[in-house]
Amino acid sequence: MIKKEFLELLKRLKTERLLSSEADNLFGGANGDRYSLNLKFLQFSSVFGRQIDSEYDNGYKFECIIEEDLDVVVLFKEECKDLVESLSNQSAQEFNVKVLGYDTLYQKPILGYFEGEINEQELEAEVEAEVEAEVEAEVEAEVEAEVDILPKSEPHQWEGYKQRGREQKETSVEEQKRPVVSRADIWEQFEERTKKAGNPSTERPINCGHIAILLFFVLCVPIFIFFSNSVDQGRAEGRKALQSYRESKAKDVVFNEWEKNLYKAHSEYGRGELSKARQFILRSLNVINKKGAEESKSRIQTMTYQSYYLLGQIYDRAGDSYKSCMSLLKARDQKKSNIRDVNSINKIIDKKFLKLKEYGMGGLIDETQKTLNPVNQEWLDSVISIAVDDSLIKVGVDGGKMILIKTNEPYSGWSKSFHESGSIKELIHLDQGQRHGHYRSWKIDGSVASIATYNKGKKTGLNPTFGDDGNAYNIPMYKDGKLLNP
Repeated sequence: MIKKEFLELLKRLKTERLLSSEADNLFGGANGDRYSLNLKFLQFSSVFGRQIDSEYDNGYKFECIIEEDLDVVVLFKEECKDLVESLSNQSAQEFNVKVLGYDTLYQKPILGYFEGEINEQELEAEVEAEVEAEVEAEVEAEVEAEVDILPKSEPHQWEGYKQRGREQKETSVEEQKRPVVSRADIWEQFEERTKKAGNPSTERPINCGHIAILLFFVLCVPIFIFFSNSVDQGRAEGRKALQSYRESKAKDVVFNEWEKNLYKAHSEYGRGELSKARQFILRSLNVINKKGAEESKSRIQTMTYQSYYLLGQIYDRAGDSYKSCMSLLKARDQKKSNIRDVNSINKIIDKKFLKLKEYGMGGLIDETQKTLNPVNQEWLDSVISIAVDDSLIKVGVDGGKMILIKTNEPYSGWSKSFHESGSIKELIHLDQGQRHGHYRSWKIDGSVASIATYNKGKKTGLNPTFGDDGNAYNIPMYKDGKLLNP
């Protein structure tokens, strides 16, 4: 496919909202083709995991515009980081790209940047195709100019019409001279021929009108009844089709709302606005779980997988390994039938398990099943039983680290404190004298007051605080000790 045809294809995909299968069929002819395009770079973001082409795994994604405001996505390899960052301030530039595929979700073509030059044979083929198109257009114009759409009539043709007119007139005069034969004469001739043939019957045949009436009742009445039933059946099918159409439109509304929130989440995540990205992801999950989207099972699985996978990336960037791991596990549940995707997610989860062990949460990990149990009362009781009372720990003068009084060394492990009534007040994990891991506090009545995560003494991830009714009305997000935009 030449460059001109490729651009025409992009225009059609932009103006017409095609089904996924139709778009894939139209775009299949361009896969693998290489072009030199003038790209206007808008914004970029990192991509994680497997991409449409393995060369671009864990690389970068750039939102671009080419000629006539056509949106495309250009993938860059992982080693092109400096190039990608330099392009963010560029208005437009010529680049060599190859066609990788078509993203039916966001309805954008996916291109891949490659270094080097386009094959000269490809350029020659494109030029030859354009020249052939121009030559064919010129030939068609010349042929149309030579064709006379309304040819002029010659004088001798009118003489032929006059001669045929005179012959027809003479024939009609001869027909008028023929003797007139009545019906009675015809009937007498019929009776004479019948007697000569040995047939004694002289009865007149059955009247044709009677036969016609009989045939009408035998044939037409059943047909009328059949069509009457067909009309009723057609109306019922029409009502059913209308109901199905309305349901499909309702599904499209739900899907479009989910897609809009997921797209906004990706955009905010690319800009580093993790708190906003999380809010949009929660809205997309709310569309799936709360609005009763009666989609196909495969479509629901895809929507759920993409939402939870991005949510896991958001928590991971914020430093909340527990929340990140739980989200990735939910994403993996939607890909049980795809061994390759499951193995890819398991590699990421293994790294989260190592971090959780540093946080003192190794007791929640099931290594054999590659799963993570939620925090429950049984686990909390086991941790409280082994935690050191804060009365045995003091604040050191060297950087404010927590020091175990008995050994006078920075303490690593769980520490606990109590209310005057004797109920548990705080539980925190320490590493080398610094808060590092899970933190939880309780009110005097035993209800949870707040939950947080620390990384080397700094708050990170979600930090919900709970009201008297047990609900969390304030859930700020931190990263490296800094409060992110709500």
